[in-house]
Parts: sequence; C-alpha cells; structure tokens
Amino acid sequence: MGNPEIGNQHPSFEENAVSPGEIPGDIITIATFDFLSNELAEKIALMQWNIKDPRFVNLIRLSIYEGKANSDCFNIVATNRKGDVVGRLYCLRSRSDPHLWYYGDLAVDVGYRRRHIASQMLLSAVNTMQDRGCRVLRTYVEPGNTASINMQRKFGFMEKPYEPFDDLINVGQLMFEKELEQYDAVPATAEDAEFATMIYGKNAEILQWDSIMYNAWKKILSVSDPDETYFLIYRGAMPCALLKINGLMNGDTAWIGMLAVEPAMQRKGCGTYALRFAEDYIRARGNRKIRIKTNEDNVPAVNLFRKLGYDPVDQCGSTADGGVKRRDYIFEKILG
Repeated sequence: MGNPEIGNQHPSFEENAVSPGEIPGDIITIATFDFLSNELAEKIALMQWNIKDPRFVNLIRLSIYEGKANSDCFNIVATNRKGDVVGRLYCLRSRSDPHLWYYGDLAVDVGYRRRHIASQMLLSAVNTMQDRGCRVLRTYVEPGNTASINMQRKFGFMEKPYEPFDDLINVGQLMFEKELEQYDAVPATAEDAEFATMIYGKNAEILQWDSIMYNAWKKILSVSDPDETYFLIYRGAMPCALLKINGLMNGDTAWIGMLAVEPAMQRKGCGTYALRFAEDYIRARGNRKIRIKTNEDNVPAVNLFRKLGYDPVDQCGSTADGGVKRRDYIFEKILG
C-alpha cells in the first residue's frame, strides 16, 4: 500500500507525530476497530502526519478498503481522556495465507512516548490476530530505525530473509517475523473427564447428541483402544475442544468421530486447528483418507469442511430425538 505523491506507509515507531501536550496522569484507552469512523480517521491523520489534508485521510480509508475488500484488517487506536488519538497501529491479513498477518503504521504521539503505549497497542493487536487465526506475524522496518528494531526484538520477533507481503512497497527494509502461540492437542485421560463433560455437554443439544455424564466420560477416557483416541485442544491452559479420532486400524480410512468446541472459542480458529491436527495425526499413522459425518443443520461445520478441502461423498437420513428426520452428510479428504 503506498502513494507516490505522499510516500509509502511503513512501521514508524514514535515518528512523524506532533503532541497536543501531554496531560500528567492522562487516561489512555486502547481499542480495536474493524471500521473506523470518519472522525477517527481524521484524528489519526492529524496525529500521524500533522495534517488534515483529505489525501492523508484517504490513506486511512484506503487501507481499510483494500484490507477488507481483499482479505481482512483492523486498526488499534489509542486515545486520551479528551478523545484525541495518541497512537495507531494497522494490521492486515495476507491474501494468500490466512495464517500470516502484517502489522505496520505504528505511531505514537510525541507527547505520549515512554509510556509503553506502543507496547500495549502491539499486545492488543497480537491478541486480536490470535483470535482470527494468525500463526505468523510479520513487520518491516527501515534499517536505520533503531527504536523499532529494538522493539521487535523485545517482543520476540526474529529477523528473516526479505519476502514481499501482498502489494506492500517495502523493498530494502528489514523483515521481522514472530510465531504466535495458538493451540495444542493433548491426549485426553480419565483425569480430563470434567472438561470432556462440560465441552461435550454444551454441544450435545444443538448437535442432537446423546447425553454423556461425568462418570461415563471417566470410563471412556480410561480405556486404551488402538482403534480410537481422544484429544483435548488447549489454548494455553484453557481446554477449548474435544476431538475423537477413530478407525485407526482400518489402514485406509480413519474418521473424526467427534469434534466439540467450547462455544466461547468458536470461530476463533480452534476447529480449524483440530482438523489440521487430526489430518497430520492420521497421515502419520499411515491412513490415506479421513472422513467426518455431520447433519445438514450444522451449517458452520459444513462450511468449515468445505473450506479445508473436504468433499461430500455420501448422505443418509437419520432420526433425531423426538422423531425429527434429518439428513446427514459424510465428508472425505484424501491425505497427501
């Protein structure tokens, strides 16, 4: 993203800003915006370039337009008690790799430096990107921008050989990347029966599953069965999903027998991680295909399977509790 008349936008750590005058003890609010108001866009342009010229305001609008039209993006904005913008950071998802994100245009008003606002904005951005499935975060820094280089290293970014990011114009800059912690899969044991009970129970009604109580889960998870295994998907120390893989002894086709995601963690990349993990696990066991069954009412699951390359190969009718008829689909994916 760039404009030959105005200059390209790059990460500018504590640069190109003018201060309205720091207020001792001023309260700073940091918020995430998918779509900025026109007023905020004007305030960002004033803070970042010290000018209200419409061309500069349109740079902010253009970054949102291109980001949302082609992929995904958001802004992190820091404001003071009066509502003045004192910091801004822009994040953009790669068009070709949904797990790769870029952050740039990092600026803090000169009167608000040395108050860790840049660090707080970056931490907020990282949390938002993790929620949106980011696995690798990238930024570019001018070789002489020592403050920004030091900040990248402080946050665990590693300098990597230069690669372009979509249409950004940044040849000659240093490229830094950081791998973001996402999810982990851990074999479930009888000690995890409480988590299995809660996660399964929150999904049972909507997915029309039979009820399974704590003691039953404890028994299920205490059995060693070479044909099937259970995993808990964690984010940090929080159990987020329950995954069952079975049919491991078939030699050809294994199944995802169950995938239940804690409702608070849905649409945050957890289900995608679980499926990817299951594919890797099954592939390593020597199975050639993976299958999963869901009902026609589970639209989010159907969309996720299609998105990840699963094709419907069969369908059948079933009867849910109460005699309700429904259609079930079987999806399949060939593992390379």
